[in-house]
Amino acid sequence: MLKCCNVLLALVLSLCSLQASAHLLKVFAWMEGSQIVGNAYFAGGISAAGAKIVVYDNNKRPLAQISPKADGSFRITVPVSAGYDIEANTGDGHVAHWQIPASEVITAPAEAASQPKQASQDIQTAPVTQIENQDSAIHFNILANSDSANTATANTVSSNELNHMIQTAIAKEVGPLRMALQQSDARAKLSDIIGGLGFIFGIAGMAMWWRSRKS
Repeated sequence: MLKCCNVLLALVLSLCSLQASAHLLKVFAWMEGSQIVGNAYFAGGISAAGAKIVVYDNNKRPLAQISPKADGSFRITVPVSAGYDIEANTGDGHVAHWQIPASEVITAPAEAASQPKQASQDIQTAPVTQIENQDSAIHFNILANSDSANTATANTVSSNELNHMIQTAIAKEVGPLRMALQQSDARAKLSDIIGGLGFIFGIAGMAMWWRSRKS
């Protein structure tokens, strides 16, 4: 009987340690344009609203800091960096990190304001062979070349902006799905632990009942 009590005591202590680990802090984040969007939570899906979120660059320099909302979500604008390290800290020993690699950083479209000016300069400095009595035809050709260059420049800018919009839209859809998978995986592990402990307690209870019946 004493041996069974010792076994149950050990199981209770293990349950306490598992419950402590079940409150492990987690953080997940992704890029949406120039903003980092994410969620801080404990294993099991409990929000970590009291955590402090700090964003670091690749050199571990702090870039921004924010406190998540009541549901643990946060959104913060950050300067451009080749990757980020997001840290969540509750101040009571729970710390979690999440890395955003350079491959997931969505950069804004390159400024193309100087391109029209450069195109016009190229047209102005381009050598033009003037033929006598054909000034109007030459003037028409210059205007046509100018319109073509401006149209090509506009198409390039539009393509860059469209690409940036598509990447941001994809991140908005894929990011929450990835976070849901992370949270569901944590909840599954917690339920597995609880189920396993219930099974162990059931076996221990049956053993104690059988021993008491024999005695």
